Amino acid sequence: MVPSEVAKHTRRAAEGGDATAQVTLGWWYRQGLEGLVQDDVKAAAWFRKAADLGFANAQCQLAVCYCTGQGVAQSVALAVKWVKPKYLNL
Repeated sequence: MVPSEVAKHTRRAAEGGDATAQVTLGWWYRQGLEGLVQDDVKAAAWFRKAADLGFANAQCQLAVCYCTGQGVAQSVALAVKWVKPKYLNL
């Protein structure tokens, strides 16, 4: 597969620190969209970059990755860590 022009543009933005672009790449890798080969490890890595920047959607998606073991070692404790700050207000 060849990444689409949109994917190439989004990757440049993501590499520049754009959290929205990072989570978008995560979704595209999870689903194998925009000419990207489906890859749970890359999806989780992009979700992690955006989650580290405080992007709530990415934190939730990373929590799902840890809950299900998609692209990362399964860990309920880490899933709770990523969901807790935003959604549990603890």
